[in-house]
Amino acid sequence: MRYRSLIRNGFIALLAFIFATLPVTIVPFTIQQVGAVPTIAQTPNNQEPSDKENAVTGSFVDYYAEETQLKGHEGSVNGADFSPDGKLIVTAGSDSTARVWNLSGKLVAILQGHSANVRNASFSKDGQYIATASSDGTARIWHLSGNLEAQYLVSLQGHQGDVNSASFSPDGTKIVTAGADGTARLWDISGKQLREIKAHSSNVYSVNFSFDGKKIVTSSADKTAR
Repeated sequence: MRYRSLIRNGFIALLAFIFATLPVTIVPFTIQQVGAVPTIAQTPNNQEPSDKENAVTGSFVDYYAEETQLKGHEGSVNGADFSPDGKLIVTAGSDSTARVWNLSGKLVAILQGHSANVRNASFSKDGQYIATASSDGTARIWHLSGNLEAQYLVSLQGHQGDVNSASFSPDGTKIVTAGADGTARLWDISGKQLREIKAHSSNVYSVNFSFDGKKIVTSSADKTAR
């Protein structure tokens, strides 16, 4: 028994020595998306990421890569919105203007008329109109013609203080605005106020229509959305 134990222990020691002295090759690999299996990282051109140590884990397949920069505002840019067809972008700036750009970054129109910070700008669902909201206490409606000339149509006046956002209804016939006076207000396209919604006790930051246009959701500094 003692002789067998010595042989077994010697054999185990020999195996341990062999494995300890063998060269070990680590083969790099990248996990790719297969069904619900998460991806480590993948570049927009499906190239192997150059910085593997900082590769992002998760189910997100591609990185977003910057295509262009929209430069022209004299001050901070407060918001940006795509046109429904994805061919144009409107930006809102602290220089009291909104600006329309194409996807190559070319400035195609400047919306001038507000006397203070433009806090928000958004397209109508058909892409023919733009609504801007400003710290001058107004929202404005603009028409964007086929040759990309912007025409001022009407000012929405009634808020007591900053107007933080303005959004079109899905059918484009109404606009809803959010104000620092704690109200949201509903307007028709001609600029007539249809309804004042007094639901919040503080600044209303944003307001949007539901997909069918039958509901409105607001968010406020009073720690609620309604």
